[in-house]
This record gives sequence, C-alpha cells and structure tokens, in this order.
Amino acid sequence: MDSKGHMDWSKLKTFDVVGTISNWWNKESAPTKSAFFTSLIVGFISHIFVYTGRYYGRDDMGTIYRTFPRIGVGRWFNSVMNILSYGYVMPLVYGIMTTFFLAVGASYICKLYNVQKKLSAVMIAGLVSTFPSIANTNLFPKDAPNYHFAVMLGIIAVYITFRYKFGCVVGRNHLVFALVDKIVDYVYRC
Repeated sequence: MDSKGHMDWSKLKTFDVVGTISNWWNKESAPTKSAFFTSLIVGFISHIFVYTGRYYGRDDMGTIYRTFPRIGVGRWFNSVMNILSYGYVMPLVYGIMTTFFLAVGASYICKLYNVQKKLSAVMIAGLVSTFPSIANTNLFPKDAPNYHFAVMLGIIAVYITFRYKFGCVVGRNHLVFALVDKIVDYVYRC
C-alpha cells in the first residue's frame, strides 16, 4: 500500500497454477506417471458404457436436477461436491471426474508403496480402476464422483500419515471429509 492507503496491484504476486502442476509432475517418478495414465485409460475404457449408454434408473430420475443438499441425513460434504456438477446430472462429466479421482488415488498408492517397476504400477492402476466395488459404485452415476473422491482422499490420508512426521494431523482431516459423509450414507441406506 502507498501512503494514501491504495493497493499497488503491480506488486501483487499471482499463483501460477500451471507452473505449480508442471513442477509437481516433473518431480514424480515414471511408475507413478504410468499408474496415473494407465488408470485414466483403463478406467475410461472399462466404465465408458455406464456414463454414455446408460438409461436412467429409479435413483437417477428424481435427481436430473439436484436441488437437495442432503445435509439433514448427515451428508454435509455432498453440497461441496455438487458445486462441481452445478446441480445437473451429467454422466460423461461424472465419468471423467471419477476416472481422474481414481487415477490420482492409484498414483498415490504407488508412491505410498514406493513402486519401482512400471509393470507393477500398471497392475495396481488396473486393479484400482476395475475393482468390483468401484464398478458397482458407478451404477449410481450421480453419487459416483462423491464416492470416488472419498476413496481418493482416503488414499491420500494414508499416504500423508505415513510419509510425514506429523502427517496424522492432516491425514485425520482428510479422513473426516472422506469417510464421515460416506459412512453416514451407507448406514442410512441399510
């Protein structure tokens, strides 16, 4: 600020998103990158029909436009995740989001176990993308991004907990966001 209290906008530093992502990506190992891309490709190929050629079921027809936050049943994090979908059911966008979340999760699994071989990373990524419970979750496309985001946060929480000195504090926060919302949903449906 100058003497008159005005902000000098020319001195304001901006956050370089692309530069930050590219720096992070350049530091990653080849197996981690292989796991990420393999999970994207395998996940997209194995789940494309669910997101492009699926008829709406009874669970989806009432939510073509999503106006309910479901906070009353304890699903408070859904309102945050629904910001990404703008309230509409968009199966292809959901498919891209879920595949991306699983790819990030697979790459963190490879980082957690310090996988050195590309073949092992590819097999882990294929298993993460095509696991039966993951495929079953895709039968509910409106909730699939929320569930897969929770899976990704859970994997990142385990990674942070084991890799950093006080990672349990940050990992606990990830688990709160990831698990409270989904566990409440599973109990509510039972």
